[in-house]
Amino acid sequence: MAAGLCISAATMAATWYWQGAHTAAPTETPAPRAAGWDGPIGPGQVRAEAPAATVAADNGSGLTVDASGHLVPDQALHALIDNALAHADAASVAARVEELRGYFQTRLPATAAQDGQRILNDYLQYLRVRQAARSRLTPLEGPGLTDTDIAFLLAWQAQQAQLRERMLGATLAKAWFAQSDSRCDAVLRDLSAQRSGDQSDPMAIRERRLHGAAQEAIRGADAQSCADQLMANFSQGGQ
Repeated sequence: MAAGLCISAATMAATWYWQGAHTAAPTETPAPRAAGWDGPIGPGQVRAEAPAATVAADNGSGLTVDASGHLVPDQALHALIDNALAHADAASVAARVEELRGYFQTRLPATAAQDGQRILNDYLQYLRVRQAARSRLTPLEGPGLTDTDIAFLLAWQAQQAQLRERMLGATLAKAWFAQSDSRCDAVLRDLSAQRSGDQSDPMAIRERRLHGAAQEAIRGADAQSCADQLMANFSQGGQ
C-alpha cells in the first residue's frame, strides 16, 4: 500500500436491531487467546507506563513506535486499518489485507512490523466474529430510537467490549475503543434518563416543559449517531 494511505476515521453508518426480542445482546464466546497484544510475550510488554513513544517519521508511515521498538496501538493505526478495509467486498478484501501486510513490512522496523501483522490478524478475526453476530440483526423500522432500542444498544456495546478484550487484549481494546464506548454509553443513558425524568421534581418538570423537545432532539441525534457507530457494517471481516 502506498505511503499516502489515508488515516482519517472511516465513516460507516447503519442502524440495526436484534431480531425479535432484542433486549439482550448476542453472546459470542471465542476461545481466550494464549498470547498476543495483551499476552505475556511480544507486544504484551507495551503498557500505559511504556517508555515515551517516538513517531516513526523517518519511514513515512505516520505510525508510532515506542522506545523498545514496538508498534503503539493508537488511533492512527486503527484508522489506517479501517480505511484500508472500508467498503471492501469479498473479492477485494484479500488484496487489501495483503497491501496492509506489505505496508507494515516495508515501512516499519522488524519488531513493529511483527506487531502490526499480529494486530491485523487479531482484528480481522474479531471482525469476523462481530459480523457473524450482526448477520442476525435486521433493519430498524422508522426513525428515532425507542427505549427498547436503547436498552439493546447498551447491551450490545457491553458485549462487544467484552468480546474485543478477549480477542484483541485489554491494551488494544482500550486504546482503540474506550473513548468512543464511554461517550456512547453516556449519550444513550442520558437520553434514557431524560425520557424517564423525575416526575416529582417541579424544577425538572418546568425545565422539560420549556426545553424538553429541543433537548430530546439534540440527545436523540447524538444517540442516533452512536447507534450508527455501534452497528456500523464492516463488509470486509473475511465474509
